[in-house]
Amino acid sequence: MLQTDIMPVNQWAYNAKLAEICGPDVPKQPDWLQALYAATTVHILGRPDSFRDEWGPQEIAVYDIADKFCTQMMQELHDHNA
Repeated sequence: MLQTDIMPVNQWAYNAKLAEICGPDVPKQPDWLQALYAATTVHILGRPDSFRDEWGPQEIAVYDIADKFCTQMMQELHDHNA
């Protein structure tokens, strides 16, 4: 049985366990997703009044990884539906 009362503290572990329980049709979350979440959280908390306007090299690198993944995924979906 999953302990849903600790989800905010262990959200990533909970998501991984839930995907595992659901079987092979539910893919594991990519590692970059957790890095993107962490970088975004630090960025927002560190710059609550200007987080939309100021970007450092670390944030840009993480977002570039996410952008490449999303572009690849969209291409794969397009190729699959063609």
